Amino acid sequence: MTHDDALDVVQEEATEDAYLQSAMAPLEDTYQESPLFEILWKRGVWLLFLSFVALMNAHVIDHYRGSSDNSEITPTATGLSSLILLFLPLVMASGGNAGSQSATLFIRMFALRPSEGRGSASFADDMPLVVRELLIGLCLGSTLAFLDFTVAWLWFGRSMYESSVIAATVVMVVTLGTSAGSLLPLLFRRLGMDPAIMSNPLIAAMIDVLGVILFYEIGLLVLQ
Repeated sequence: MTHDDALDVVQEEATEDAYLQSAMAPLEDTYQESPLFEILWKRGVWLLFLSFVALMNAHVIDHYRGSSDNSEITPTATGLSSLILLFLPLVMASGGNAGSQSATLFIRMFALRPSEGRGSASFADDMPLVVRELLIGLCLGSTLAFLDFTVAWLWFGRSMYESSVIAATVVMVVTLGTSAGSLLPLLFRRLGMDPAIMSNPLIAAMIDVLGVILFYEIGLLVLQ
């Protein structure tokens, strides 16, 4: 293999990883030379899948809303609904962004690491890195939670209980985000699949669903 051939292979792999991390299948040619139908197909399939995952959020919200509709409306229930309406985007963004950061770091780490021989690593060798990401998630989540608690309490005038719901949820979703963002690409690599398939939008969509569930469950536990 010549130097130019090796460079072409490296460029193709880097391009493929970049596409997958943005949740779209790799194009056969350059963007300018690719047919419109191919672009629509390879982007549309992933967008449809991510839309399906996002619909799970609507299903979860509808489930909890239905439970509230079947029960007596109380000031506590009303407060929980307004709390979730205001702060759910914050919770979802915190977890999704943290997960995307971890996924990007791990996917890039795998791309720069030899697959075998000197410098390679086994699944067990990488597990301490996953644990480190979990601890990083706890630290980042706690920092964000303190900020969010303060803002919700002092700026938005929420009670300490409501502010605690927000803080506890943020800690959990950020920790889950960093854990999933590191562990899932590692598992894909272990199974012989491209870790870049576990793209940032997919990680974020999964954490969004978990964030909705956690927000409702913690809110119901604390406020009712």
